[in-house]
Amino acid sequence: MIVTAPPGHPLGGYAARTAPSSGVADELEVNVLVLREPTGDPAASIGWVSIDSLAITEPQRQTLVDTLAPPLGLPPDRLLCLASHTHSAPTGWIGTIHPVLPAAVEPELLDLLSAAVRDLDLTDHLVRHSVGKATIDGVGGNRHRPDGSHDNTTRVLRLDPVEGPGPVAVFYDFACHPTVPGPGSSEAWSSTRSTRL
Repeated sequence: MIVTAPPGHPLGGYAARTAPSSGVADELEVNVLVLREPTGDPAASIGWVSIDSLAITEPQRQTLVDTLAPPLGLPPDRLLCLASHTHSAPTGWIGTIHPVLPAAVEPELLDLLSAAVRDLDLTDHLVRHSVGKATIDGVGGNRHRPDGSHDNTTRVLRLDPVEGPGPVAVFYDFACHPTVPGPGSSEAWSSTRSTRL
């Protein structure tokens, strides 16, 4: 689901940039994955919402949960929100997350976000799952201490349809800060394409 905000708002993640967004380099997206037991018991279900945003703070999380939990049939505490950590998404979604990045939450941007995700196209699939774990060397590191420890493992959840070709979804977790263009080259909203549900 595309949730790109209109240009003209500050970008998150740039202490050296004061100009607002002036266009769109990549659309910002929200992706949703919900796993349910065959019984349909909401307490046995869990959902993930991934959004192209610098972070998740309470105003944005509440907007996503309030909008998505009812149509997904999930209790609010069963819906987890994740950010791709793109530096080129609106600060108005999240507000201040660091003293060098002062920002205000913009309620009108949260209203636009809510309106966009309200139209999410939901499709149910009966799936079988497989899980895996791997080590990935040479991609991530400790940016504060190059010789320091860091987590170079990834875990993967793959969902394949019981009937027909797949996969329906691949969900992975890998701790790695995305590459970020300099403040002069980031004039537009831009997603972090490596993070998808």
